Amino acid sequence: METVENKKVFSWMALLFGAYYYVGYGKILKGFILGVLSVFPFFGIIINIFLEFKAKKELEIGRVPFKWKNTIFLFIVQILVVFPLYSMSPNGQKDILLEEFSGVWETKQSEEVVIDLESISKKLIINNKEIPVQVYDIDLDKKTVQITINNTTRWEISQNIESYKNFTLILKTNANTTNKLYYKSGL
Repeated sequence: METVENKKVFSWMALLFGAYYYVGYGKILKGFILGVLSVFPFFGIIINIFLEFKAKKELEIGRVPFKWKNTIFLFIVQILVVFPLYSMSPNGQKDILLEEFSGVWETKQSEEVVIDLESISKKLIINNKEIPVQVYDIDLDKKTVQITINNTTRWEISQNIESYKNFTLILKTNANTTNKLYYKSGL
């Protein structure tokens, strides 16, 4: 008489951890390829759904020890793939520009201007007065950020590169007043 092994087909761990689960149980090449592809959210969801049904059949779960070093290495590889890709994307470059503009600046008259375009509640602080702003437009070619105050007044902040790794900002108000801002410190 034949006995048939009744294996569960579904694996919650593979659904949640996908490629990490595979790499930890020794399917290194397959896990790394799928892990690199899964840094893109759409692919990651599809891959994890696929792996949840395959894991119990392909992995030696419970028969071999789980190798945490492999999963940590995959995580580091994913970070090394994601950050360069994100910083090359237009959204990544826009975030970098907003980060460069954010900080404590001062005018030639030593008046302090705080620009915070990184946080959710974006704002300027001029003469100790907080002004909520919204980012209206970002031009990566011109290195300018247009902001609106109270959804009506538009100001422009532009980068003025003076030398390698040294730049000032030009704050142009709707009254065509321009102020040159010098970097003082980060937020």
